[in-house]
Amino acid sequence: MKRRHLYTLVAAATLVLSLPALAAGNSGGNGGAGGGNSGSRGGGNDGSGNQGNANAGAPPEAGTKGKSSQTGKSTKAGKTVAQQLTDRKQLSTQLGQLLPAGTDLQAAAAGFKNLGQFVAAVHVSNNLGIPFTDLKTRMMAGASLGTSIRALRPEVNATAEATKAQRQAKQDLAANR
Repeated sequence: MKRRHLYTLVAAATLVLSLPALAAGNSGGNGGAGGGNSGSRGGGNDGSGNQGNANAGAPPEAGTKGKSSQTGKSTKAGKTVAQQLTDRKQLSTQLGQLLPAGTDLQAAAAGFKNLGQFVAAVHVSNNLGIPFTDLKTRMMAGASLGTSIRALRPEVNATAEATKAQRQAKQDLAANR
C-alpha cells in the first residue's frame, strides 16, 4: 500500500514540475523540470524523459505543410488542389480529357487531400469506368482509394487498380511540373 502511495506522489510531483514547461509552449529557451532544453517551439526533452511535441502551443497550422484554411486539406505551398491545377495548365487539360465532357475540374478537385490523390482518383474513374462522383463521394467520406474501388467494382483487384492509378498519377505529376 505504501509503494502505491509513493508512485502516486512521484506522478503528481512530475506533473506539477512539468506544468511550467507545458505552459511555456512557444517561449523557447531553456525550460522543463530537469533543465532540459525545450527548443524554440516546445520540442525537445522537457527534463522528464519525455520528448516534447514540436508543435506544442503552436497555431493549428504550424507543422502542416501548406494547410488550406478553406478546405482543411494539406496542399503544396498553401494552395488547394484546385489552385494547383490552375497553375498546371497542361495537367488540367490532360485530366479534363479523362473526365466526362463538361466536368468542372476545379469543383471535382475540391476536398481532396493532395493533388496526387485527385489525379489517381481521376485515373481510376477513367480506367474502370466508375463515375467520378461516386468515387469522390466515398473518398470524401473517409474511404481509401482501394476501399472505394472495392465497393464500386467488387469484381476487380482493387489493390492492383489503386496501385496502377497511383503510378499513373505519379507519372503525370512528374511530367507536368
